[in-house]
Amino acid sequence: MTFRALALCFLTAGALAAPIGSPEGATASGPPTCGGMAATIVGTSGNDVLTGTAGDDVIVGLKGDDVIDGGLGADRICGRGGDDSITGNGGTDHLFGGAGVDYMDGGVGGCCDASANTGDDVLSGGIGDDNLHASDFSTTGNTIHGRQGADDIYLYSGGAAYGGKGRDTLSQYAGDATLEGGIGADTLGNANNPAIDHVIIRGGDGSDTLTSDDTTGTTAMNGNRGRDVCTGGTSTVHCES
Repeated sequence: MTFRALALCFLTAGALAAPIGSPEGATASGPPTCGGMAATIVGTSGNDVLTGTAGDDVIVGLKGDDVIDGGLGADRICGRGGDDSITGNGGTDHLFGGAGVDYMDGGVGGCCDASANTGDDVLSGGIGDDNLHASDFSTTGNTIHGRQGADDIYLYSGGAAYGGKGRDTLSQYAGDATLEGGIGADTLGNANNPAIDHVIIRGGDGSDTLTSDDTTGTTAMNGNRGRDVCTGGTSTVHCES
């Protein structure tokens, strides 16, 4: 089976795995942390504009609606409270949205690990191979865009995920959702959805693999263009095998 089941990932979100239990917490005697590392740039309780250096930064926004740009280097950025706009920019960056309705963009970096926590967030991968995770169990869900590169996208709640260019893997586990591949041979699948959930899985322009291990919810598959392989699902169209 080609569908990638839930596994230990370098970055997840919410309460699904221990590493993200408190990616942006503060220590009793030091600066706040992000992903277990002490912050080098810290915002205020207001609405801040924070810009990283050419090196490897650890940026924590604190409260307020912040605009954060990591700049060059391999950065760790935590938005924390508020509706934040976070851009990784150059380097291999790690982005954590935190509470609020956040927008996160990998920018021009070669890779990005981004995690949405609470709030209906928008995640956009950068140039390169990204790991994008959205886990909050919200009513309307998150939106994830893979953009370029071979991306791994994990949607743990309702929302939508789009593959973009490259050989992408899109996985969904709960909530009403839409998965859509882009250009390239993509792998799309879902599992363990409650009976009330409705999921649409659509292939893109390439020869895609669509798989549903869901035995309770409703999953509709559309292979779209290319020569596609569809397994499982409540209904299938444009699937060659």
